[in-house]
This record gives sequence, C-alpha cells and structure tokens, in this order.
Amino acid sequence: MDSRKRNKGRQEGQSARTVDASPGDDIPPVPNHRAPANVRETEAWKASQRGLNRFWDNYRNLLKTSFQGMSRAEQENLVTKLCIIVTIGVTVLAFLLFYTFIPRLGRVFGVPAAIFGAWWAGGRIVAPVVLGRMESLLNKE
Repeated sequence: MDSRKRNKGRQEGQSARTVDASPGDDIPPVPNHRAPANVRETEAWKASQRGLNRFWDNYRNLLKTSFQGMSRAEQENLVTKLCIIVTIGVTVLAFLLFYTFIPRLGRVFGVPAAIFGAWWAGGRIVAPVVLGRMESLLNKE
C-alpha cells in the first residue's frame, strides 16, 4: 500500500496511532445555559412524575375494579389471606430481632410455634377486625 494513500487526510508529522484530544473550540458553548438548582425543577422530572402518577392511578383503578368484580366470599378470602401473610411477616421480623438471643431449644420449638400462632391470629383475630373495618368497601351478599 502506498504511504501517500495511507496518510491521506493526516497532518504532517501525525502518525496513524496519534489522536488529538486537546481541548479546543470544537463544541460551541450552550447560550444562557444554567444548571437547575434542583433536579425537580427540570421538565424531564416533571414529565416523569406525571407519567408515574398516571401509571400509579391506572394500577390502583385496575386493583379497584378487580376487587369490585369479585364475589363477597372471594373478597373476604383475599382479605383473610393478606391478613395472615402480614401477621406471619411481622412475627418473622420480630423473631429475627431476637433470634440470636434465644437458646437453640427455644428456636427449635419457638419458631414453628410462633409461625403457627401468627397464622392462627391472622385468620381468627386480625382478619375479622379488618373485614369489619372494610365492610363499606365489600360487595353486598
């Protein structure tokens, strides 16, 4: 290959592996550009907030229509399951706080007993209270 073709477009003394990355006047400055004092002032933030709020509202409406489309028994069953899940979750979190302080024999018998107790309390105590408070939101029989 001819060296003249290879060096075409290069300045004198510039090799094939040299790149001029020195700062220069390549990019003109943006006129009157100021950084926002708060990112929440930008139009991109506001547009994303509107989109997120619209998404959240649509999701809540979907849950609302799905819940209203259920029969009364299905609604009560769903609320009872959620009460049991939350009660067991709270019990597990409480147990995790003190787990290292409980002797091994207490762990062996205590953890299953606590989970069973949470399941029982969630279904027999918590769920009826929550269903009583949600009576106006449940379908009529």
